Amino acid sequence: FDPHVHIWDLSPQSTSGHDPAVLTECPWTTTGNSKMYTEVDYEADCDGAPEVLKHIGGVFIDVMSACYPGTPGEALQETCLQEAHWVAAMLSKSSRLYRYAPSACLESPNASATLSKLAEIPGCVGIRQILNHEPHWPRNGELGDLLDNEQWKKGYALLADVGFSFDLQLNPHQFAKAADHIQNHPNIPVIINHLGTPTLDDLTTKRNQYSDGMRKLAALANVNIKISMLCYTDKDFDKSPVVLDAISQILSLFGDDRCCFATNFPVDRSSSERCSAPMLGGFTKRTLELRHRACQYYFVDALVGFFLCQHLEVVGCKSLKVAVLFGSMISAVFVFLVLLCICRLA
Repeated sequence: FDPHVHIWDLSPQSTSGHDPAVLTECPWTTTGNSKMYTEVDYEADCDGAPEVLKHIGGVFIDVMSACYPGTPGEALQETCLQEAHWVAAMLSKSSRLYRYAPSACLESPNASATLSKLAEIPGCVGIRQILNHEPHWPRNGELGDLLDNEQWKKGYALLADVGFSFDLQLNPHQFAKAADHIQNHPNIPVIINHLGTPTLDDLTTKRNQYSDGMRKLAALANVNIKISMLCYTDKDFDKSPVVLDAISQILSLFGDDRCCFATNFPVDRSSSERCSAPMLGGFTKRTLELRHRACQYYFVDALVGFFLCQHLEVVGCKSLKVAVLFGSMISAVFVFLVLLCICRLA
């Protein structure tokens, strides 16, 4: 179960709302049509993984908060809703299980109305709004550091009203500030994106800043983290002791049940051969080396309770949770019977 995937349609007739000026920089599709990356393309990429992995679904993460730099948040809200409805319609065609974390501009006065409309979409469990500042990602050059924006902080608090999680993408120098804010909202689940988007410099000369900030975030029980976009840090990440050491540190800080692996397809697929489907096998092997029992957590267990059963009213979640509970009960009964037999033999 992949907690970080993007799809888009940049064709002239598209109703996705996506920004071609931002999203056409790379040939991000397996179909040869650089204007589209659909659920069909994505599932084909995941099905190319080693047999030890079987793809069962994932979470769509927004691309809208990287689109239309210069457009005020209040004016972008309708486009955020457009993206969410388009994604829900596309992924509903699949037999696999998907959830959605589109975007909303929390700094805008109409944030509450936008969140309420998103909450009406079945399968929508949270949002992402990219916060990377200095170096900034497209929209944040003009928006500034939203963690310093009082109106944004008020918008963030509204996530609790609709039961949404927040996908947190930011730079390492923002970690401590983010932790100070998040601790005031312990009822809002947070998922750090992409190992905190560190550069090699962040993991070497600025390592103390990265490590200290991560410790503050890991100390908050409502904060989880995705191990993904490693090729942003180093295209040869699988050979880099620096990157592998950072992963090991994250696993130790957050524990197995708050870490998960994500593909970040199609972005990572296009960035490097090592970030394509064969990477899944390499990551499985490396994870087993770092933590023997971790793979089941990082690929499935840490995600089932969080993304799939976060909203029991979503179709499929209740039955999945019941199935997990039923399986646990059967296991307990089996253990009891075995112990009973041993006692009688003794």
